[in-house]
Amino acid sequence: MQVPLSLYTQKASFEQTRDIQLGVGIYYGVMLALLLYNFILFLTLRDTNYLYYTLYVSGFGFVRSIPLKRCHSKVETDVPAIDV
Repeated sequence: MQVPLSLYTQKASFEQTRDIQLGVGIYYGVMLALLLYNFILFLTLRDTNYLYYTLYVSGFGFVRSIPLKRCHSKVETDVPAIDV
C-alpha cells in the first residue's frame, strides 16, 4: 500500500485550509438556504412533504457534519470523534 505524502510551507498550508473552509462554508450555506426555503414553503402551503424534506435536509446536514467534526462539541463531550 502506498500513502501519498505532501509537505507544505506554513503559508501554503494556511491557503489550502482557507480554500477547504470556503468550500465547506458554501456547502453548508446552500444546505441552510435549502432548509429555510422548504420550511417557508411548508408554512405557506401546509404540505407535509415540505416538512419531511426539511427534516431530511437537516438530518443529512447534521450527519454530514460528523466526519468533519463540526458538530462534535455541540452534541456530547464524552462521545469520541469519528475519523474518516
